[in-house]
Amino acid sequence: MIRGCVERSLRGRASWADLERDETDRKILDIVFRIDQDACLDALVKHIEQELKERGFCFAFEDELDRCWASKNIQPAELERQIQDFANSRGWSVSLFNTYDGPTRAMFEYE
Repeated sequence: MIRGCVERSLRGRASWADLERDETDRKILDIVFRIDQDACLDALVKHIEQELKERGFCFAFEDELDRCWASKNIQPAELERQIQDFANSRGWSVSLFNTYDGPTRAMFEYE
């Protein structure tokens, strides 16, 4: 989602690899990631709230976690902390199911 958004907005100006190498463009990417992350988190909150109302729990899978936290750029322990903080700030508990690379899915529930 994020990469696609950046690529669409930069048509013909630079490749993704160029952006990752150039320090100035990295700052632009950071801004785009923050904006896109907020939209992603808003959508995830709505999804989780709906599932919690219907079932009392909600699973978010690795692709959703990657979209919302760009986990390839975050160490697994930091990613887990951020997901825990996200859940706690909304009055939810979260159980993370991990591999050595970090969370592969998260189960959200009311505390």
